[in-house]
Amino acid sequence: MRPHAPVPVTFFSDAMAKRLFKIGLLAVAFIAFCGFKPYGTNDLASLTVPQKHVAGADGRYINYRIYVPDIPKNATNGVPLVLYLHGSGECGTDNRSQMNMGVGGLVWWSRNREPAIVVAPQSPPRTVWSPIFFNMLQARMPYGTPPMVKLVKSLVDDICERYPVDTNRILATGVSLGGYGVWDMVARYPGFFAAAIPVCGAGDPQQADAIAKTQLWIFHGEKDGNVPNKMDRAMVSRLWELDAPVRYMEYPDSGHGIWGRVYSDDSVMKWFFSRRRSSN
Repeated sequence: MRPHAPVPVTFFSDAMAKRLFKIGLLAVAFIAFCGFKPYGTNDLASLTVPQKHVAGADGRYINYRIYVPDIPKNATNGVPLVLYLHGSGECGTDNRSQMNMGVGGLVWWSRNREPAIVVAPQSPPRTVWSPIFFNMLQARMPYGTPPMVKLVKSLVDDICERYPVDTNRILATGVSLGGYGVWDMVARYPGFFAAAIPVCGAGDPQQADAIAKTQLWIFHGEKDGNVPNKMDRAMVSRLWELDAPVRYMEYPDSGHGIWGRVYSDDSVMKWFFSRRRSSN
């Protein structure tokens, strides 16, 4: 057997040892705060498969990436499906940029804790998931179903047909512009999603009756300068009036970019991935 190579020994002064100890404590605190290290875009590119979904005779299509875990043999009813909608900065045609924000935490959880299929479509340039209108800081959904919402719903339906999805555990989440899209989808397809996590988005309180059928955990930054928290507060107040199963978390002194905190929070991810559609 080849002998082990000698291990070099380095001696530190007391001052240096104390400094290294402090650095170690900071590193441990940082890891504990983050919960886990999210994947980078390059890692996600290797873990996910780029695909294109074509819907309808007019040839409309949407690019997306999908992560499919190793399905446990005892998962006779399939695994959860998580839909992730990106923000405005990730629109494009490269079928990659949508992996920049947040979705890494979802894939990490699927790989390490609860196997789930994660799908992340990409909205083309100069398009939105849902053109939410604002009137006196109240969000208003468009009357007709937006084209991108139709495409995403068609994509989700197609994945449910081609993969072993537990259709009682279809979940939706999105950030900023994607948060708008999540609000729109749970309103237009009541009862379809078991649960949703809209992050720093905005929904229409006039649609609360339909939205109340979905379990929700809503997140916003107190000092969000991009999407005012007043709109989420208005939605939450209306849903609470209806005794809907809604949780609301507002991070004090935080701005718009809170998704890293949301998707790295073990308690949030455990709640989200364990949701199941009510039989009522």
